[in-house]
Amino acid sequence: METIDSISTKKGEKLENNNNTNSLYIYPNPANESVEIINLNLDNQIVKNEILTTMGQLLKTDYVSNEPIKINLKNLEAGIYLIKTYFNNGDVKTNKIIIK
Repeated sequence: METIDSISTKKGEKLENNNNTNSLYIYPNPANESVEIINLNLDNQIVKNEILTTMGQLLKTDYVSNEPIKINLKNLEAGIYLIKTYFNNGDVKTNKIIIK
């Protein structure tokens, strides 16, 4: 398995890989207009992201062609949402984001 140990964001934040499967970082969180998703596990590429309400209603689907991934959130109201991330190996990971 090929992984990255750590990276730095544009804002100088250091993201470290703690050897978790599908090490995924979503920032900033809370967000205003967009979030970036970084996958530190190079063996499992992200193929799709979905934005859902906390009740599970699908609001947006983004298919991924390259990384890092930037998701536009401008059309969403302030609140709590879920980002469901699909990987090429079949894994799915769900994370909570807050939009201010």
